Amino acid sequence: MPIFPLNHDLHCHPYLYSVDVNDEKMSVESVLNFAKTAGYKRVCFVPHFWDEDVPIPSNDKWLTDYLKKESFKHIGGMLPLPIDDEVQLLFGCEAEFYGCDKLSVSPKRYGHFDMMVISLVHYFYDFVRPDKYKDPEKHGEILLMQLEGFVEMDLPWSKVGVAHLNFDGAVWQRDDVREFRDAMFNSFTELPEGRLRSVFSKLAKYGAGIELNAGGFYQGWDSDNKKAGQLHLFKTAKEAGCKFYCGSDAHNYNELALDNLYGIVDLLGLTSDDMFIPVQD
Repeated sequence: MPIFPLNHDLHCHPYLYSVDVNDEKMSVESVLNFAKTAGYKRVCFVPHFWDEDVPIPSNDKWLTDYLKKESFKHIGGMLPLPIDDEVQLLFGCEAEFYGCDKLSVSPKRYGHFDMMVISLVHYFYDFVRPDKYKDPEKHGEILLMQLEGFVEMDLPWSKVGVAHLNFDGAVWQRDDVREFRDAMFNSFTELPEGRLRSVFSKLAKYGAGIELNAGGFYQGWDSDNKKAGQLHLFKTAKEAGCKFYCGSDAHNYNELALDNLYGIVDLLGLTSDDMFIPVQD
């Protein structure tokens, strides 16, 4: 069976339409040219999105004003996307899940997107960050609780991607980054196997995709402890039957390469049968 192909990027952020992207080289045309040179089959642009119909659960004026800029009126300005004979371009979004049935996309918008990449771990937002965030040993428990709430949602799962589960949240704001990461990733290996397998089994049944995030794996991928901790989540997902996709999470042109995922694919034993392709409902 052919090895899992790194021939797609389903999580990259376009210039002008993702409000935190300042690199002009992340234009749709420039990313398309990169993809053609790299031999990609498809690319999904996922500007950060906060639906105008979803109240912003924060009292922080700066944050509220910032998220209002991520409206559909704004991100929809990138449409229509070019049609290319070599690379399929998809219109998506990166949305926020922040507990229970709380999502930054309203159901009426689901049909507007080819794919919805959803983050459970953007802890730099005050409404996502849990009380126990400062305790790295609790991060596994926090993530599992997020997953358990997430899988109970009624979503068009066949075009949903679960973003960067091994992302560090707001850890870069700390002085003890290395020690914090070690403890955080180790906490993933100590999760109750039955509960973890249950959520991934549901995601597999739904047909959702699990993201192999090039930026997330790049962060702190320098010790056996971190490797074991991060891989534990994805190995469990694979054993449960989940499908996977690649995402550069690029906000800058020099972040577009997926080269560091070759080793991850090999360690997980992924083949072409394990690839997620979003399906429209």
